[in-house]
Amino acid sequence: MEVLVGIPDQISAHGGVSWATRGASVPFLGTRRGRAAAGESLLMDSDASTPPIVPGTFRDHLFGLGLKKKAFFFRELATLVDAGVPISRAAGLAAGHAEPRLAVCLTQALDEGSLLSTALGRHPYYFGEFERALVAAGEAGGRLDLRLKDLAQTLESQSALLQMVLSKLWYPLIVLHVAIFVPTLPLLVLQGPAPYLAATLGTLIPLYVLAALAFVAWRLGFRPWVEWVLGKVPFLGATLRTLAAARFLDCLGQLYEAGLPVPRCVALAARSSGNSRYAAQVAPAARRVDSGVSLSQALAQTGGLSSMAVQMLQTGEESGRLPEMLARTAAWMHGEVEHTAQKVMTLLPVLIMLGVGALVGFMVIRFYAGHLQTMMQL
Repeated sequence: MEVLVGIPDQISAHGGVSWATRGASVPFLGTRRGRAAAGESLLMDSDASTPPIVPGTFRDHLFGLGLKKKAFFFRELATLVDAGVPISRAAGLAAGHAEPRLAVCLTQALDEGSLLSTALGRHPYYFGEFERALVAAGEAGGRLDLRLKDLAQTLESQSALLQMVLSKLWYPLIVLHVAIFVPTLPLLVLQGPAPYLAATLGTLIPLYVLAALAFVAWRLGFRPWVEWVLGKVPFLGATLRTLAAARFLDCLGQLYEAGLPVPRCVALAARSSGNSRYAAQVAPAARRVDSGVSLSQALAQTGGLSSMAVQMLQTGEESGRLPEMLARTAAWMHGEVEHTAQKVMTLLPVLIMLGVGALVGFMVIRFYAGHLQTMMQL
């Protein structure tokens, strides 16, 4: 079924789109094909006419909005839109609780007639391509409230995983500091505070500076270099790659469920994986899918997924339940990441303690060996 429609004119209170006719014939939005065509058209229009960027502070570019705040913003926005609150009012209220400066900009842009996806695109240091694309798909399909809920759930899962990893890091970090401060205590007793502080802080400060530089480089454009270094670290490299694959499949499933064309889904999901090296590996699958290759075969050819993950996608394609299998595969890979992180965080303190014990033993042996040698010389 085809009707004469055009580009979105304004958003209704429930997040639907009011379409102003421009004499263009496109598939009706009630069908999956129609939603896909409209969503792709909307995203292509957004890419073609990039909205002006609102200048952000150095803090905005360095830290962004944060997963927890962003998840809260989309969860509250979804609740307000679902309750029938006008989109401008809803965005202002939700953003006001997360970042007051953002609330003013979003409210102004929406009052001027901009789409929510366009308004979010003016703040790239807060919102990524995946978030903007999923919101645009919700606007095009008239299910903005549902896509906002999906987005909030995804961000909440990512935030929970990050909090779990950080909570497991506290104990190894404390043990690491003990390993630096305790073995050098003889310097404090025998030579005074100055040599002791030089030995301890001389080790810790370079580590702090290196971690800070890595974070700044990660946020300000040198991410591939940081990812390359981290990828060479045993266990950590494989874990980060699995996490990127899980995020890729999670984003892919949501974009596919929103009705976007599969090649477009693959391209956007690759850029939303959080790992530029992994994104470059799986991105060619979009061209293969566009040429007629199945999604599972295209991803298998890139080598970006394990054989188990590819088999699960093939099952989804054969059964007609691809979105469900994408979500299950992503959840399985998230579980693998959590399991690996649990093992590493359990093993790391033990290794550090063994290293401390070996270092203390070496220092004791060296002390008594020197003392014995002095006595023999007498």
